[in-house]
Amino acid sequence: MKKYTLLWSILFIGIVTQAQYQPDSARSGKEILQLLVGNNMKVQDIDYWGALDAIGTFKNSSTILSMSEGVYLGTGSWQGPAVPNKYGNLTSRQKRLGLMIANDRNLSSISTGKLFDIAVLKFSFIPECDTIAFNYIFGSEEYPEYVNKKFNDVFGFFITGPGIEGTRNMAVLPDDSTPITINSVNMLYNKEYYISNPILQPGEQKSTIQFDGITTKLVAKSAVIPGKLYTIKIAIADVNDGMYDSGVFLEANSFNCYGNKVKDSVVAKITINIEFAFNSAVIPEKYYAELNKIVQQLKLNPSYKTDINGHTDNVGSAEFNLQLSENRAKSVADYLISKGVAPAQVKYKGYGSTQPLNNNTTEAEKSRNRRVEFIIRKPLQ
Repeated sequence: MKKYTLLWSILFIGIVTQAQYQPDSARSGKEILQLLVGNNMKVQDIDYWGALDAIGTFKNSSTILSMSEGVYLGTGSWQGPAVPNKYGNLTSRQKRLGLMIANDRNLSSISTGKLFDIAVLKFSFIPECDTIAFNYIFGSEEYPEYVNKKFNDVFGFFITGPGIEGTRNMAVLPDDSTPITINSVNMLYNKEYYISNPILQPGEQKSTIQFDGITTKLVAKSAVIPGKLYTIKIAIADVNDGMYDSGVFLEANSFNCYGNKVKDSVVAKITINIEFAFNSAVIPEKYYAELNKIVQQLKLNPSYKTDINGHTDNVGSAEFNLQLSENRAKSVADYLISKGVAPAQVKYKGYGSTQPLNNNTTEAEKSRNRRVEFIIRKPLQ
């Protein structure tokens, strides 16, 4: 692998600015998923194995990448792609080692040799719709030298869960069966999905990245059952040696679900007038017994879900009341979860003073409006 000197680091900074592909500092797993995952998804149980600098985030304004922001996972450093292509075989050094693994069963099933520099991002999610999808681009320094060769670096998006037999790799061509590899997408085969990125000559527009070739922006997708728990593993590795970087770019906010949403029927609508202290979201103990009845119902029926809606009277500004009702609804949601209700069963929202039950003229009327409503639902399907 190449060794980076101080001089190289200084040159690197100048080139990054010119190329307009800018790697961001490494983030926590939670921050990475917040960038990657869009709406209609509930994410939990985040894990990462690999060198700490094999994963990172990026922003992009003018390179051949058709993404403005996203997450990068690679066999070298996450900073590796951030220079115009001046080297045909870049091998960037991973300096910040983390929890390293020697093999991966899923990657081994689609590779032809021993694995090196394995990086794996894994998390579970509950979709609200019947199809999940996200956008990605694969790039490699093995283009074009390793086209039609026995060994190719390997990556995959492996999903497991209800309705999926075993493990399914989502990193496939639109025919839904051919895995994306250097041998399957290149200047000879499936070339409509390939972009060549040759080494720059002096004076050329420096709007490229380091990789000698990349795919066009592709879509990984899978049918799922709304409301069920799934696990996805995003993994990449060098094959047969630790040389020649490869990486996958995941577009920000593109991991989402689409299609038909789960249909629910209302089981019960319950209103509890919790008399919170002034400007407080702390639940008085005298209401625990009523809340525990809701806890019991949700724990006995794990497919049930509840919407917790917070309301206030009309004392104070609209902005203040909206935030106060949100805090109180969250306080109730946190209480249910602390008593063993699954987080996926609970949603909360504050409505401030916008949905009063009366005219808010007397103290008794205002007291009725300081309330929390529970709408408990069960799936029709």
